[in-house]
Amino acid sequence: MAVLKLRGNVLERIKEARSIPSYDVLARMIGVDRATLQRVRTGQEPSSKFVAGAALAFGMGIGELFEPVEDEKAEDRELAVAS
Repeated sequence: MAVLKLRGNVLERIKEARSIPSYDVLARMIGVDRATLQRVRTGQEPSSKFVAGAALAFGMGIGELFEPVEDEKAEDRELAVAS
């Protein structure tokens, strides 16, 4: 099964290009708390609220911010069930 992940360092590039002073401010712009932002930045699958909030906050398409990747956890669960 595929899930969405942030593209590379897209949030860091946005933060720098738009002179956003901190990750707290960046998180508020998206509509989430800093802990949620940090989890997504470190690879956790974003919620639909995060995806929509980021796209709206930065005026970008979802595909510009996120990329579909295979969910490794789902593959592990499928292997465990098949065993």
